[in-house]
Amino acid sequence: MLYPPSKSGYKRIGDKMVLAIQEALGLPAGWMDGITEGEIPEPSKTYKVEVLDVEASAGAGVVVLDEFIETITAIEYSDEEAKRLFGGRPDHTIKMITVRGDSMAETFEPRDQIFVDMTVNHFDGDGIYVFILNNQLYIKRLQMQYKRLAVISDNPKYETWYLEESNIDGMFIHAKVLVSQSIKYKYHG
Repeated sequence: MLYPPSKSGYKRIGDKMVLAIQEALGLPAGWMDGITEGEIPEPSKTYKVEVLDVEASAGAGVVVLDEFIETITAIEYSDEEAKRLFGGRPDHTIKMITVRGDSMAETFEPRDQIFVDMTVNHFDGDGIYVFILNNQLYIKRLQMQYKRLAVISDNPKYETWYLEESNIDGMFIHAKVLVSQSIKYKYHG
């Protein structure tokens, strides 16, 4: 028997018990709290990717003037689409960056958008990375070749350069590229 709060012996029933009673009686969630079905907020079913206010250079490098990167906006995806694109990684680990320069042409064009995994801050096998070297921000394909790291531009107009083991310590990897999105504008008049 339930007692009103003013009567001695009053005890609150736990949330689990409330849910069990509502389920047993076929009542909507929140009914015992006086909440009608239309008032119950739906859990968020979106996956939010922040767009960073920085351009990663697919060229000679962009000078890094500040170590703080400001978020200017975000893109939202359905959970299903995000899982397909980002493989189930949490949304706070994925960021979007705009590509600048043409040294990665054939893979990315200037102004394309890349989605990067910010949890990768070390060489994690061959792939495309966002890194800083000598205060320059780059986006390049990295490939380990015996005892040196090849820094590869996918555009054949640019030569591959190498970092010997002794120089790799000066490189700071910030992210690994997962997905790219082309920005091709079509003019109609």
